[in-house]
This record gives sequence, C-alpha cells and structure tokens, in this order.
Amino acid sequence: MDAGANDGVGALSDTDDWPPRLSLEQPKILELLTGERFYSSADAALREAILNAIDACTRRVATDDALVPDITVTFDAQAHTVSIEDNGDGMTKADLVSLFTKIGSSAADAGRGAGAGSQSAIGEFGIGIASYFLACERFEVHTASESESPVALELNRAMRDAQTRSKEVACVQRIRGTTVLLHCTDAKSYDQLRGRFDHWARDVVGLAAVENPGGKVIAQGGTRAVTHEIVVETPDWIERAHIGPPASAAVWGVLDGDAHLEILYRGVFVQDVVINGLWGIEGALHVDPKRFKPKLNREAFLAEGFEEEITRFLQAVHPQALLAALEAMRGAFAEKKPDNWTLNRWVSLWLAIPRDARYAEAAAAWDAEFRSRRVFKQLQPGDERSRDVSLNDIRDLAPPVVYVAPPALNRSDPITRSAAALLAGKGEAVIQGHLRDKGYLSHARVSSETTAELLNHFRQELPPLVQVASVAQSLLEQETSLGPMFSDRDDVIVVPLGADAEPIVVMGAVVWLNVSHPTGKAIIRSTCDRNEGALGMLAAVGTHYPAQVASVARALRAKGFAGERFGPIRRLYFRQVAE
Repeated sequence: MDAGANDGVGALSDTDDWPPRLSLEQPKILELLTGERFYSSADAALREAILNAIDACTRRVATDDALVPDITVTFDAQAHTVSIEDNGDGMTKADLVSLFTKIGSSAADAGRGAGAGSQSAIGEFGIGIASYFLACERFEVHTASESESPVALELNRAMRDAQTRSKEVACVQRIRGTTVLLHCTDAKSYDQLRGRFDHWARDVVGLAAVENPGGKVIAQGGTRAVTHEIVVETPDWIERAHIGPPASAAVWGVLDGDAHLEILYRGVFVQDVVINGLWGIEGALHVDPKRFKPKLNREAFLAEGFEEEITRFLQAVHPQALLAALEAMRGAFAEKKPDNWTLNRWVSLWLAIPRDARYAEAAAAWDAEFRSRRVFKQLQPGDERSRDVSLNDIRDLAPPVVYVAPPALNRSDPITRSAAALLAGKGEAVIQGHLRDKGYLSHARVSSETTAELLNHFRQELPPLVQVASVAQSLLEQETSLGPMFSDRDDVIVVPLGADAEPIVVMGAVVWLNVSHPTGKAIIRSTCDRNEGALGMLAAVGTHYPAQVASVARALRAKGFAGERFGPIRRLYFRQVAE
C-alpha cells in the first residue's frame, strides 16, 4: 500500500454522512459573533457594559426598593482600561458560566428572568458581552452575589477556538454587585471608548464617570437637543419624556419640518427616530424595556410597530408643542437671530401651523403673533412697486374691497398684471402674499403656500376679498378707451391703463395698446411713422416689445394684416396722444 493510501486509513470523507445535515463550524461562528463584521463600531462594548450594569441594578431594585443604583465608570488613560462597577444583584458561578461563556444565553436562560424585574431588562440574545472583544484582547468579570462567595474570571480572545478555558483570578469585588474590567487592545481602542462615553451615556440615573490619573469627572451627554420642555401626558410605555420645541436660535434656523427624537433605555442612547411632518418636537424619550426588540447584534432596538406608536403619541401632543413653540421662538430670537434668517422663514412658520380643530388654540396664538408682522405686500403706483404691510395695517385701511393679487405677479398673464397695476394706480388696496421658503420646513404639512391665502381665516374682520385674476378682464373693459387705432378695424384699441400696467394687453382677438406706458407710446409712434396699418403695428411691436409679437400676431390674424394708411388728421392725433 502506498503512502497516500496509508494516510487515508480510518479517515471520513465529506460524503460519508449522507444525506448531509446542518453543522456549525463553532470556532468560526464565535469569531464572527465577536468580530468587527458583526458590530459596526468597537465602542458598542461600552454601551453593552453599561446596559448590563443597568439591568443588574434594575433586578436588585425589584426585590429591594430601598436600593439606590450606583454605577461607576472609570477610565484609566495610562493602563488603557475601562471599568464598569455596579451595585446590582451580582452573579453566582453558574450565572457567570451561562452569561459570559455561553454565547447566546440570556439572563432568562440563566434562570434570572422569571422573577421580579425580569420584564425590565433589555437583554435577550446573550450576544452583548461578545462586543467586549471588539475593543479588548481580554476582559475581567468580578462579581459578588447574595448567596455565594465573590468570584472573578478573565476571558480572552483565544477562547474563540471553543477549546481554551477562561482563567479564574483574584476577585476585587467585596460587596454585592459586579465590576467588568476591559483591557483595551491599544491606545486607539481606549480613546474610542473614552471619546464615545457621552454619546452612549446620556441620562443614566446613579451613573458617575471619572478619568484617571487625576480623577477628572466626566459628564454624561444629556439630551442632544436643547428644548423648551413641555409637560405632557404619556402612555405607560414611556418612562420619562424630555420633549418640546427647540430653545436654540441655531436649531430654529435649520428645521426641516420633522420631529427628531433620541430613544433612550434608562438613559443609554439606543437610536434616533425621525417622524415626518411633526415639526417643533425635539428631545428624548426614555422607553419601557418591554418595547424594545433588539436585533441579534443589538445595532437596532425598536420593536416592529413601535415607530407607529411613537407617531401616534407625537401627533397627540403636537398641538401643545406648537403652542409652546411660539414662546420658545420668541426666547431664541431675543438672544440671537441666525445669519440666514429671512422674512420668508418667518412666513414659513406661520404657514406650517395646521388649521383643523385640534390646533385651534395653537393657530389662534400664532395668528395673534403675526397680526402685527408685515408679512403682506400692498402694490403701489409709480416706481415704488410695493410696501410691506401687516394684517392690522390692511384692516386699518378700511377699503371697500381687498383685491388679492397673485404672489408671483410678474409671471402672471398680462391681463391680470395690468388689472392689478390699474387698481393700484387708482389707490385700491391690492395685496400680495409672501411665499414660504420651500427649502425651510420642507417636510412640514403647510396649510397655504402664501400668506395671502391666510386672509381667508380673517374674513369676518376684513372687507370682501376679491381675486384680481377673477375680475381682471371686466375691470379693463370698463376703462374708457381713446378709440380704435385703425378706422377700418376694431381689434386694436388705444387705452390709458396707467404707467404700471403692461404696454400691450391681448384679450382674445383684441389688442390693447397702453398709451400710459413708455413702451406703449413708442409702439404707437412707430406705427404712425411706418403708416403700414396692422402689419406696420406688428413690426413696431417686434421692435419695441418682442415678447408679445406672437400673441399680437395671433389676435390680428382673424382680420388679416392688410391695413389702411393713416390720414393726416388721424396720424397727427395718435402721435400727439403718444407724446
């Protein structure tokens, strides 16, 4: 028998156990669960250690309500260690075996989940402690329970081969509780944990942190958004709520129209939640652990359907938040106005106040604020095109009618533009609204696009509101004309519409030449000089107002372009009119 044959004696091939069964490469699975591909960041180790300490304290408080939780995080910059010490329920040897050496075993599996406090813990899959190996080559667990002597183990990366044992070490825990000591791999790993402490620890009751040498106290991160906090009635799944409109002018300057919340587990940051359209709500919610459903790697925590519950809660408190937002906004801008703040942003806030019955109180408060703000424009005759006015100003004018012009009047049709200019020239109250800033509060559900639309909410205290576009043609037709330009056709009329009206207004198959406008006068003079009838007038339009050539040509086409020559008296008359 050759050497190859001898080597194969007694060996099993991959097909000897056929049909095959599922099997696990245990060392590779352990390496996956404790590796960087399973967690997005090594600092998850710090979050998991703090979460475990909170759970331990919660379980002990459930049987000893006089206990004050005490969790201390100590960073040692020289030794590159991080310790997390708690006065929770502690662990027995059996607990240590289940919770720290059996990946996938949870507190419930270890027989610790059936008693008091079991429903107030976030642990489920028993994967969290595996994250410690992201930042450490080794870590220690020192613990003292109520029923056994203190015990301590050291666990290291070599254990991922599923053969290497943990090592028992001298226990430093003398009173009931647990200390986890993370020996960071290097200075970079230590710095990452130290730098992310205030990201994870936001508002944990009973938690203190120091850095050695020197004993420098490290503050928790607190709520990231500085809010004008409101007191709201909360459902049973919210343990604490710190929410309200922003208190900072800088935040007011960048609102996108959504609610932004930090979801916390007993003060530890879990994840951000953004709820579309509910602007004016920032802050944090401390959520009952029963509502969490961590993914296997604990990179996301919220249970299915929970975001819908958050949305319903925020919808219920949104009217109250918008009422408080007015006071918060006043305070913020009393201190500092952002450099990028504009009138259109003030307008956008007012336009984003809902108008249904639930928001009646908030809408009334915002309306009162904006009564005196100049968020409308009144068209003026002459070179001064408009002036800013407030709702109170419009009311005090006491005009018989308030004419409402389109906000982008320069992009309206010539008839509407001319009618608006004609009304303004006669001293009528012609009001335009300011448009909202579409780049600000862009996700908010606005009630109107322009402030002029909000005039409808004040109909009872204002004169009748009339849209200029709805009466434009009838208004122009009421003006006294100077007669037709040509004696043999009645489709070119000379009319004094005012210098602010258009030089040419085409209404169906009739062309009006505005003798009050400099360009209108130039067209009339040029037509007289050419003396070629309608064709000569079309050429004059092409010279002085080419933008209207096509519309004038369409209007004149009905009666053709052949034209008379002016007689000397008619020609002299229109030249004098156009001087």
